[in-house]
Amino acid sequence: MKQLMPEGNWKFADNSKESGPKSSPNVPVDESVDGEDEQMYKLLPYFVLVQLNRWNSYNSVMRVRSTKCCRIGEPVELLATPFANLFPDIMLNSVSKGIISNLSGRNHCLILSDARCIPGSEGGPLFTLGGSDDSRHLSGIVVSSMCWKNGEWLGFSLACSIHEVLGSIPRLDEQVDYEVELRKRQQFPGTKKSMSLTLGEVPLLKVGPSWGSGVILGQGQGLVITCSHVIKDSHSHTVQLKSAPRSPLQPCQVLYKSPVGTQFDLALVSCTGLEAHKSCPPLAYPTEGSTVYVVGHATFGEELDLHPSVTSGVISKVVKVNNIPVMIQTTCAVHPGASGGAVLDGQGRLLGIVVCNAKDTDTGASFPHVNMCVPVITIWPVIKEYIQSGDANVLKYLNLKNAVINRLWTLGTPAAPGACLAESRL
Repeated sequence: MKQLMPEGNWKFADNSKESGPKSSPNVPVDESVDGEDEQMYKLLPYFVLVQLNRWNSYNSVMRVRSTKCCRIGEPVELLATPFANLFPDIMLNSVSKGIISNLSGRNHCLILSDARCIPGSEGGPLFTLGGSDDSRHLSGIVVSSMCWKNGEWLGFSLACSIHEVLGSIPRLDEQVDYEVELRKRQQFPGTKKSMSLTLGEVPLLKVGPSWGSGVILGQGQGLVITCSHVIKDSHSHTVQLKSAPRSPLQPCQVLYKSPVGTQFDLALVSCTGLEAHKSCPPLAYPTEGSTVYVVGHATFGEELDLHPSVTSGVISKVVKVNNIPVMIQTTCAVHPGASGGAVLDGQGRLLGIVVCNAKDTDTGASFPHVNMCVPVITIWPVIKEYIQSGDANVLKYLNLKNAVINRLWTLGTPAAPGACLAESRL
């Protein structure tokens, strides 16, 4: 957990300043965290087992599911009492739903979810949903609401595997009756699309100290589409690609990078280690209100060796010019590192390339659930022609310079009536 949440960038806060537990002399002190923050930081890896007195027991079996069987993209539900010290009658057992965004550690002992919670939700249960009987199983216990980092609202929740916690308590099996559900789900909820295949189509791109995401376009050419701002430092740093956990970084060649002043923030790179990807992901037309997923290497970089994270939401808006989609907005959580990643529908079809989330330029606050993406169906004719011909001159038609679209992507004032699209093949 310390690796995922280094103390240098996080602030752990608690309102129970006077009632909090005292430090144990046997617990090592982290000198980089002071006072109350130090106390909260040391408590993160600990759990407490409480026995209730005068409890009228009843015949019940708690269904605990091992996180070894959990998969990224599965639906989850959190149950918690945020701000319980204020007015628990209102906050008691509040429900939040989302999906498993990522898994890490031995037996997937750490669970990252986009089901949002706020401080005070720690200790609440995380249930995985579905299965043949449409039931829910206890899979985790919330340890932190990952709210605010580096001036940005994240909206993630971090939980620990309840099966691993219970298994670490001596002789617990003799005291608590529970079963382990061994079902497996490797698909987007309610679809036939393999999640593991989708994760392999979104590699991490590293350029110097920064990183972003990309989408493999297949066709046996090792072609990857990403954002121009992801590889903006390629003039002074090698662009490297990591296709999966435990795989090495591989050098890439930059084929195209959108010039400054063009509206579509796009780039194409090639990597010789990706020739095995023969097929291109299927495409789909974006529809407002439809459920979508964003797949990208948000927040956590190459050193953690994770799969890309997945967040869920809906398409809130499809912006069109001359009836051509030029921007997709979604409510999926998008954070730094997800740029260049994929927007997918429930069937795993590619809808867009993530560009950015919204940001308040006055306060510097980011809004990850308001984000903008380039519609792939709009740029695909140019990409397809390049794949078929190999002529790099074709890519110049991605250099779209248009006053209407420029105002849309810069959140500017509406264009004057009668403005039209510039010459393009889009």
